[in-house]
Amino acid sequence: MTNAHKRRKQPDIVRHQLLDVAARLCLKNGLHGLTLDAVAKEAGVSKGGLLHHFPSKQALLDALSQACLDELEGRLVEQLDKEKDITRGRFARAYLRAMMDSVNRPDRECWDNLGSLFMSDAGMRANWHTWLTRKLAEHKETDDSISSTIVRLASDGLWMANFAGSPGISPAKRKLLIRRLTSMAGDDT
Repeated sequence: MTNAHKRRKQPDIVRHQLLDVAARLCLKNGLHGLTLDAVAKEAGVSKGGLLHHFPSKQALLDALSQACLDELEGRLVEQLDKEKDITRGRFARAYLRAMMDSVNRPDRECWDNLGSLFMSDAGMRANWHTWLTRKLAEHKETDDSISSTIVRLASDGLWMANFAGSPGISPAKRKLLIRRLTSMAGDDT
């Protein structure tokens, strides 16, 4: 009898482990270099065990993409909770802080790299588009202004600049940019 038959079944732990391994392998080899065989081997599960959780490579990538969006959603909810009042630009301010929060997190590089990889894939961009469309619809009442849109787009740009190591943005300048964008989010223009 193999160890697989002796060990207690913990599908949530195995699923999480498979996603962690897939994330590491995506970062190492790219989205197109990811193979189900490599994920199964690295995770220490049979290919059948992997296919039980993710019936295809695309299903695995979709789940990994969703895990990234869930992680961002968690940061966003945390920031929205800090603004209980319904005020103009609430979502834009929370989005800015959630995107900038990744700069101070130890696992930032992993999530930033995965985020940039996913933007190179049409299916992953579609997942992002669907998620953001839903968020914008939820916050239309407070964030339908041009100013809120500018802040959200600038947040994406600042995230990319941080990720890419763009020159010319010192920590002091970054802090000023965030402060300016935060105040701009509440404008009705």
